[in-house]
Amino acid sequence: MIDYETLESLDMFYQHTTPDDGEIAVVAANKKHPVGFYRVDELDKAAKAMFGQDDLYIKVNLMDSKAIQSRGPYAVGNRQEVKTIVSFHLDFDAGKDDRYLSRDEALAAMNRMPHPPSIIVNSDGEEGGFHPYWLLDEPYRIKSDDDREFISSLTYRWQTRLNELAAGKLDSTANIDRVLRVVGGNRSNGNRVQIHEYYPHRRYSVEQLTIPATDAEIVADATNSVKALFRSAIGFNNVASADCERHKAALNAMAKVEPAIGEKDGSRRLMAYCRQAKRWGVEVDEAVQLVRQVLDSCPTPREWTNEEITDRYLQSTAEFGEALEAGTW
Repeated sequence: MIDYETLESLDMFYQHTTPDDGEIAVVAANKKHPVGFYRVDELDKAAKAMFGQDDLYIKVNLMDSKAIQSRGPYAVGNRQEVKTIVSFHLDFDAGKDDRYLSRDEALAAMNRMPHPPSIIVNSDGEEGGFHPYWLLDEPYRIKSDDDREFISSLTYRWQTRLNELAAGKLDSTANIDRVLRVVGGNRSNGNRVQIHEYYPHRRYSVEQLTIPATDAEIVADATNSVKALFRSAIGFNNVASADCERHKAALNAMAKVEPAIGEKDGSRRLMAYCRQAKRWGVEVDEAVQLVRQVLDSCPTPREWTNEEITDRYLQSTAEFGEALEAGTW
């Protein structure tokens, strides 16, 4: 037996993928163990396996089943095991009580997004919430950690934008390893998970679904990169060239928003480096060497002498002592 709505939805999701892109992970009702893994060239087999079982879920994006199974029989897959992105998809509860939007309000919010959904699924019958999907015109294949961070940031911004349009009443469901209910399946309450609207022509490029990062996000990403560079450099005389290139790019991203954050000569960045070195307990000579390595690989708008770096570090030391006494460090 087979549910043709299930089969149709699988074809919608995976029609542009290949077996090398990963497997469909089907997950049990408790979301804690897999029911099975299926290749994208065996959708009939997958749909038959799902037929007649209530409260089944799938990882919509394709997974690395070998990596998942190597962790044991109860692993269902995490973000590190996502291989290919086929859509941006979210869980939009609606129609329940005052904590949620009505179904009409939820549909209106989805259609006010920069692009409307490709598929809208009734996740709990015709009176409950929705699972909206924005299908990609070409799968996004994750080849590196940078790819993973990039696409994760895009799905997070997409969810954030919809949450703004939903007056903050949207669940946080932007993770790329998200499970959603099987289309064409039934819930244990008897309600069916079924397609509400489908627009075959609505397939989007990653660029079309890209909401630009805010200045705060750019600064936060650059700051995190600098912290990582510090951690890799402490105790070593040299910073790996690959790290230099990666963090140089992050600092260049920060430099693009310098007017917005009042950074003219790099002094704020320098002070941040010195404060971070002090937080990690690095002594003055090593701190100067460390900050010099960062500045040499990722220059600020003006050059800083070792004496100036020392002064900033000693200023951080004084601040550290005052903050300890105040209990604010």
